[in-house]
Amino acid sequence: MNPNVKMVQKQIRSFNKAYSRVLNADKLTPQGLAITGDLIEYDRMTQAGFAKAGTRYLENMTEEELLAYSADIEDAYDIVRWDKEMSEFELSAKDPESLLWKMYDQLDINGVAFDSDDVKDVIDGVYEVGYKEMASKMYKLLKNKDYGMSDFNNWFQSQRSLS
Repeated sequence: MNPNVKMVQKQIRSFNKAYSRVLNADKLTPQGLAITGDLIEYDRMTQAGFAKAGTRYLENMTEEELLAYSADIEDAYDIVRWDKEMSEFELSAKDPESLLWKMYDQLDINGVAFDSDDVKDVIDGVYEVGYKEMASKMYKLLKNKDYGMSDFNNWFQSQRSLS
């Protein structure tokens, strides 16, 4: 068995548990729910609407498909965690520009050298990077000590190349 299958299974189960909690507590916005659904995709969902984690299902994936699924689960997990804690910033999801600038200000206060041009380029539509996904990664910089600027830059460069 591919050793990555066990790792991805653990990641999916952790995501599904968090996803279930925020759904039951009704703490996921419609936008967060839509983004999460887009990331998981219909064909990778159980009938109950959670990410598939079955061994047989995962073993039938190529290594590339498995890694892509893992990345999508990680992004969906970030959205679930960030969306749930959105009230910390007292922001409305209807004002994405303020959201990104508020996140930028929080990073600046915490001494994270974040490039304001990246925020401006996303707001101006230079790059087709979703506001929520960008804010999620910025939030991850604030909260996750294992996630640094190089991780963000790698993610941002991959998003920019898709634009």
